[in-house]
Amino acid sequence: WIKPKEQCHGEQRVAHLIVTLCTPEAANQAIQEGLNIEGKSVLTRKLLWEPRNCMKHQEVGAPHIAATCPATTDVCGTCAGGHCTLSCTVKEKHRMCCCNCKIDGHAAWDRACPSFVAALACFNEKTPLNHYRFYPTGDPSTWVLLDNKTDTRNTQHSAPSNDAWGHPGPTCCNEACSEVQVPHKA
Repeated sequence: WIKPKEQCHGEQRVAHLIVTLCTPEAANQAIQEGLNIEGKSVLTRKLLWEPRNCMKHQEVGAPHIAATCPATTDVCGTCAGGHCTLSCTVKEKHRMCCCNCKIDGHAAWDRACPSFVAALACFNEKTPLNHYRFYPTGDPSTWVLLDNKTDTRNTQHSAPSNDAWGHPGPTCCNEACSEVQVPHKA
């Protein structure tokens, strides 16, 4: 599960799960047909790439992660203060401040933050595989774009190539891995 069970609310009935499958074909089948988990049919979707965020100084689209961050001090992702986000005591939305867009009323991790939205749009332009519903393979039925149109740019009738598009690489060490996200009702 994405969030540790002890961090879930007592009334929570929905959660997300990231499943890693060994081949694009297996992931595409899960996306097309869904999965059965503990007797429950669940819908799946392709996990899309997103810009990297540094969790030390909260930069959206940072070229590094917190472990290799050159910043000497932490920046809180909740209130923009000079402390680690985990130690922040701010809970009220009106007291939150985004250190990226400098707007009060939301935290740096808010997906509606104008800085995140802009960084995501720019990132998606550079990551064409994010435009596909499935993981493209030699089967043209996997070339369906997220808006349900078929990619007609490929005239050779072969699978779109990760390398040709400059895809940033896999999220794990196994080149064959494909990931799907499963919204799950508890």
